[in-house]
Amino acid sequence: MYPVLHCSTRGNTMTGGRPMVQVIGDGMNGDWLTWCWNRPDEPMRVHRTSGLAEPLRRFHAALPSAHVVALEDLRLDGPLRRFDSEYRVMRDLAQALLPAELVEQLLAASERIDLRVMPSPPLARIPWGLLPIDGDRRLVEVADVSWIAPILPRDTAADPPPPRNHAKGAPLYLLDPIVTTMQQLVWDTLTPAAWGAQRPGAVRMPRLSTDLAFLAGLNDDISRIFLVGHASRTSERPGEVDFLIGQGRLSAADLLLRDVKVPPRAAIVACASGTDLEDSEPLGLATGLLLRGADTVQATLWPLPTDHALAQRDAAGGFLELVGAFDEAQESDDPTAALCQYQVKRLRAWREKPMLRNSPIVWGAAMTLIAPRERHLSSAESTLTADDIARDHQGPRPSH
Repeated sequence: MYPVLHCSTRGNTMTGGRPMVQVIGDGMNGDWLTWCWNRPDEPMRVHRTSGLAEPLRRFHAALPSAHVVALEDLRLDGPLRRFDSEYRVMRDLAQALLPAELVEQLLAASERIDLRVMPSPPLARIPWGLLPIDGDRRLVEVADVSWIAPILPRDTAADPPPPRNHAKGAPLYLLDPIVTTMQQLVWDTLTPAAWGAQRPGAVRMPRLSTDLAFLAGLNDDISRIFLVGHASRTSERPGEVDFLIGQGRLSAADLLLRDVKVPPRAAIVACASGTDLEDSEPLGLATGLLLRGADTVQATLWPLPTDHALAQRDAAGGFLELVGAFDEAQESDDPTAALCQYQVKRLRAWREKPMLRNSPIVWGAAMTLIAPRERHLSSAESTLTADDIARDHQGPRPSH
């Protein structure tokens, strides 16, 4: 995995003045955690996890399957369907994973925390925001949780590209719900208006062909890119998914092997689209978007049941609502905070009415992968480029 930054104590320029803590996983088995705060009086801490294997196994068994043949494969009647069993799954994960000292620090904070996590590969799908830290009080209720992207070439470049204004230009929507009946998304006329959004000037690209020529149209006139559809894994590498486009696919390689200019923000509302960190050398679609210019990519941690599937259990609407939450977060001043506030709202509904429509089986998968420009290593020198990474990715992998 590319190295990550140590916490900075030089002001709080990356957090808007809020306390920020980075939690970094280490060890191929997820055995170790380090964490540090962006304040000079807090040294870096190290913690060894214990008893994580069984809670992690139960958590993965509760998630919807990536290979859906029948409705049962979505686990809509599994542990995430009932509040008490979902709580036990998350509680057991939290008890095995979270250091007691870190939990005490989180609970003692006087203001909302900016928590950034880079998990080790076995822990990449864990929804940190859902972990209980005080009874049923969840981490997302005290912290805005994001995932740290690996160090990118621009982070070490002697002359890094300047940041782009996310508010300039119009959003580009790539909506491709043309799939089998079992996988049906919403409807063929899917538009931002379908989830209650008004986006004047937005560019919509429905019913995409196999031609990826639209990538050449990404320029300064596009403020963000928003993908809604299906993703599937075609590589043996963990964390790599392709976004399905008509009869074709969009992969990280498609981005890296073309001169693509991705806008500052991107979202991929598709199955397990944010699992790049499952690989010790991440290079999934989300990372590809970051390598080509994005600062923030919002995606999902596991396969999503669609509204077509949820309707079979009288729970339709959850997927479309999630799409709208991603869209609103992308438009906000702070996408991470906006998406977390949506999850807090859904968590309250889950407590009040613990039914499938409110279950975190859909909204709990939302995540934000960040690579802020402020983390640039100004003292480092590097000639590594995204093209270098693409070439390395095509070659043989080192043994571990």
